[in-house]
Amino acid sequence: MLVCIPQPRDIEVRPGALAFAGLSLIFLPPDAEPLDLAAAALLREEIVRLGGPTLPISRAWRPVGADGVLALGDPASLLRAFGRDLHLPAVPADPEGYSLAVTPQGAALAATTARGRLWAAQTFRQLLRVYGAMVPCVRVIDAPVMRYRGVLLDVSRRKVPTLETLYRLVDTLSLLKLNMLQLQVEHTFRFLRHPRIGAGCGSVTGEELLALDAHCQRRGVELVPMLQSFGHMRNILMLEEYAHLAEHPAAQWSLCPTDLASLQFMDELYEEFLPCFSSPRVNIGC
Repeated sequence: MLVCIPQPRDIEVRPGALAFAGLSLIFLPPDAEPLDLAAAALLREEIVRLGGPTLPISRAWRPVGADGVLALGDPASLLRAFGRDLHLPAVPADPEGYSLAVTPQGAALAATTARGRLWAAQTFRQLLRVYGAMVPCVRVIDAPVMRYRGVLLDVSRRKVPTLETLYRLVDTLSLLKLNMLQLQVEHTFRFLRHPRIGAGCGSVTGEELLALDAHCQRRGVELVPMLQSFGHMRNILMLEEYAHLAEHPAAQWSLCPTDLASLQFMDELYEEFLPCFSSPRVNIGC
C-alpha cells in the first residue's frame, strides 16, 4: 500500500515506475503563479538531493517534448500545453484539492489553485523520499478534510527559536500539507516603543517576522499573529513601568480590563506587531 502523510483520499497503484534519471524538464504553463514556481523549485531540489539531475524549470506555452516531463499546472492549462489528455484523474472541487498521475514517461500534477498544486508537489516529494529513484506509477486524488490544519508553537518559554529553526519548521509543516502556523508570543517580541519588554531573552524582531511571513507564503502556510492580550502577562507586568496595569497588585498575571490605560497599551503593542503579518486573522489569546 502506498503511504503518504496525510494519507490521500484515493490512490490507485498501477504497473510500472518512473525513473527520475529519465526526467528532463519541470514544466509550468504560462499562467503559473509565484507559488507554482516555489513548488517547482522544491521538486527540483528534492530530485537533486536524492542524486538525480538538476532539471530546468520552463514556463512556456508548451513543452519541447512530452516524455521526461514533470508537469505542474491547472488541468485546462496542461491540456492546452500538451495538446492531448494526460490521463489525469478529475481534480476535486475543493480549493486545495489536487490530482497526480505518474507514468513511466513522466508525471502530471494538477489543481485549480496554486496551493492545491503545491500539495500535489509535496505528495510527489514524499513519494521520492520513500521510493527514491524509481517512483511507482500511481493515480492520486486528494483534498483536505479540514480547512485549517495548523500548529501553535509557544515561543515564550525558555529559548526562543532562531529564524533558521522556524524556516525548517515551516518547511516540514508544508511537506505534511499543514497550512497554518501560530507563534504564541507573550513578551518575546522586540517592541521599539516598549524596549524593556522581552529585553535580553532572544526576542524576535519585526524584520524577522516579515522574513518568516514571506517564507510561509512560499510554502503555502498562513502565519497567523498570536499575541497574548489579557492573561499570560506576568513577564510584562512584573516590570515597574507596567505594574499599575495589572488586574490585582498581588497577582500580576492579567491586565485590568476596566482600565483604559490597558487598552491604550495593547493598542500600542498591536500597532507594531500586527503589520508584520499578511494574515487577515489574529489570535488575541486571553
